[in-house]
Amino acid sequence: MIRPVAALLTPLVTVGVAWSSVTGAAAAPATAVDAAPTTSVVGQAPVHPEGQPDERTSADGDAVSRSGRRAVDPDDSFLVQIDRVRPGVLPTKGNLRLSGTVTNVSDEVHTDLNVHPLSSYAPITSNDELAAAVSAAPEITFGGNRLQDLALLDNSITELQPDATARWSLTIPVDKLQITGGDGVYVVGVQVLATEADGSRDGVADGRARTFVPRVNTTDTRTNASIVVPVREAVTRAETGEIEDAEGWASLLGGGGRLDNIVHLLDETPDIPVSVALDPALLDVADQLSSGNPARNLDPTVTVDDTENEPEAGTAESGSQTSEGSVSSSGLVAQTWRERMVATLRRHDVLALPYGDLEVVGASKSAPGRINEAQEISDDLLSADDITSRPAVIPPTGLMPTSTLLSLPEETAVVLAQRAGGAAATSGADAVRVLSHPALLNTDVTGAADPQDPDGATGLRQRILAEAAVRALSGDTEQMVVSLPDDFDPGTRTTALLNGLDADFIRWRPLDASPTTAAEVDELTYPANAEDRELSVGSFRSAQDAIHRAEALDDVLPLNDAILATVRKEALSDLSVHALADESASVWRLTQLRQWVDDRLSKVSIDAPSFVILSSETGPFSVTVHNELDQPVTFAISAGTGGAVEIRAPGSIELAADTSRTIRLEATTKEVGVHEVNLQLNSPTGQPLNVGEELNIRSNSVGKIIWFVLAGGLGLLAIAVPLRIYRRVRKVRAAGAGA
Repeated sequence: MIRPVAALLTPLVTVGVAWSSVTGAAAAPATAVDAAPTTSVVGQAPVHPEGQPDERTSADGDAVSRSGRRAVDPDDSFLVQIDRVRPGVLPTKGNLRLSGTVTNVSDEVHTDLNVHPLSSYAPITSNDELAAAVSAAPEITFGGNRLQDLALLDNSITELQPDATARWSLTIPVDKLQITGGDGVYVVGVQVLATEADGSRDGVADGRARTFVPRVNTTDTRTNASIVVPVREAVTRAETGEIEDAEGWASLLGGGGRLDNIVHLLDETPDIPVSVALDPALLDVADQLSSGNPARNLDPTVTVDDTENEPEAGTAESGSQTSEGSVSSSGLVAQTWRERMVATLRRHDVLALPYGDLEVVGASKSAPGRINEAQEISDDLLSADDITSRPAVIPPTGLMPTSTLLSLPEETAVVLAQRAGGAAATSGADAVRVLSHPALLNTDVTGAADPQDPDGATGLRQRILAEAAVRALSGDTEQMVVSLPDDFDPGTRTTALLNGLDADFIRWRPLDASPTTAAEVDELTYPANAEDRELSVGSFRSAQDAIHRAEALDDVLPLNDAILATVRKEALSDLSVHALADESASVWRLTQLRQWVDDRLSKVSIDAPSFVILSSETGPFSVTVHNELDQPVTFAISAGTGGAVEIRAPGSIELAADTSRTIRLEATTKEVGVHEVNLQLNSPTGQPLNVGEELNIRSNSVGKIIWFVLAGGLGLLAIAVPLRIYRRVRKVRAAGAGA
């Protein structure tokens, strides 16, 4: 039974087509179904028509996400995957080559496997039809029958044990496909039949796979398209600053790792311009790992004498050092990855994400300054490596409130999901603009072409070609933006994605962040439940606390001007979009970061006497300051007195590492009594280092007036005494004369 694809897109289609796939199988000639294998190959890669075996199975080489999504019908015995389609666009003549793998997911041994090709009869010609085809169940055949010609099937796999994987390959002359031949997107796939363990063979497919193959011959319209390759990964550190899971990072950055595969992909990009959305924090991670993953420290970063700090001949300037002085293998992996990534970024259009992959929506509400801060750090880091970049924000949810968009600089490249555009996106807009702030709408290729292999590189490539084809056929020339999934892994066979994308109906270009055709809208669509995917204000407060304390620590260290930048970068990494997976863990790390800073600041302290008595208005007293750090410090002493006492202290105090020193202070007061004083150590810019030291000052001074009183009294006494003596003498003399 053959039906056009459009007819399959109604709610009743699924049942009818599923039935057609079964009845079509039952009608297949017995000679084809039961044909004996022409080659006895058990679980091994068959030789391809070109005479070369495949490099590896897709389980090792094809693109996968870290979630490892692989769906298969529970009634199927096989998981079938298509990992090669050549050419990617259906030619008018010649051959279409398909190859891939088949895995026995049952508990039984299967024999005499036949891999049959099939295709839809009529092509898909609209976005709606393509969307329906993407979400259709695997068993839907889209109106096509499996081809029964023995010359077209692969019957080389004679036996397949449980959990075993074997390769298959098909070469199909285009004129043998049962298609109308019109322009559009055809669904091409395979079905696998086999003999059961009990010897039965029912003619019903035991496994299947499908992909999209477009044909565009009757239009001169070219779809403008941009592809964005994300380079993102969660970065977490231990309490003392080391990168956590260094072995896991070595796997990511080393041969066959996801981030290594992306470098290969970018290195092997043909004439297709690719925009790279990079979190520059990953370059810092590679730097730290290549240096041996050191803990956070206060080591000098300011060069006092360049000649004393030059590396000796024969020593490595970078890379993790072993006890013998050579660079460790893990350090070399990170160092090599960074060098290759920097080199390839210099050749590509780079979209710099805010450092640490900052969660921008939450930041715009709780700490707007963090956005500019993170972007400046990204820009500076890339500029230091001679990498030209432009700012970009690509939230993993694809959603953003209007207020956040308006808070970003207009030149920021913002890529959102189609649903963020609301009615404008439904009407076909590929970009929207709120006031003067544009946002690009991503063409979602999640799911690729086959629900059983949603992350395969070949499937993604064919899905992209299909999306571009239906646009070209509709005359749509607006920019099609394809931002690949955040955890995208092109696999070790990176050319599977890029080869064939350079089709005649696509004009590839770097991402245009501000297209002139953007639809004007009043606001973005941002559902209420999207707020659940924002970091809370508590995270940003915890980050601010750590950074604020680090400002004081950085200020007191004359030979280290990097600790503030280090703490700021670490804090931003814990304000990342990746922190949404476990925000409480992120807040805990930020708290530990502040505690680490506080512990260092507490090592610069002051000891003062608990009680000081002044015998006059002004008097000296001594305190002892301590520096328990292994680095010199510079600080000042201030006093909180409530205004009753004035404390004079040196303007700046320098203290060498691991030393103490006695400092003479001077107190002045005009008020008699006991006064509470808090002596505080401050950074040179006035930030307190710790809680300070409490003491009491008692003044016994009665002031200058009392001295005048005393002097007057003494003067009167000096006059009164002689006068009294004089009078007594006169009285005695008078008494003697009378006698």
